[in-house]
Amino acid sequence: MSTFLARINIWKIEYGSDKGIYYHLMLFFNGNRAQKDYYYADELGKLWLDITNDLGAYFNCSADKGNCYGDRNCLQVTHRDDNRSNLYNAASYLTKRDFSEDCAGELSSGKVFGKSC
Repeated sequence: MSTFLARINIWKIEYGSDKGIYYHLMLFFNGNRAQKDYYYADELGKLWLDITNDLGAYFNCSADKGNCYGDRNCLQVTHRDDNRSNLYNAASYLTKRDFSEDCAGELSSGKVFGKSC
């Protein structure tokens, strides 16, 4: 599946008293190679369940993107000249500083945000 992922994927670790440590991921697919974002996100979620021996969980934003996000949907093909305000809003949400960041940092050796190259 790695041939379908774009060069940059963004992640953030958060902590919730009810969930424990969890990740947010923002994945960018190459539209020339992958058109079914739901499928790839679902496959990654299943891989996560396998890695965690079914102790983990995942939520696939692409499963119901029309109802979940409406006019704010950024889960779509984006071209170079497109308006990217919805994408910027999603990235802003992902990078926001929150109260659990210190706790997540302590539990994850300090790094709570990153990207792959």
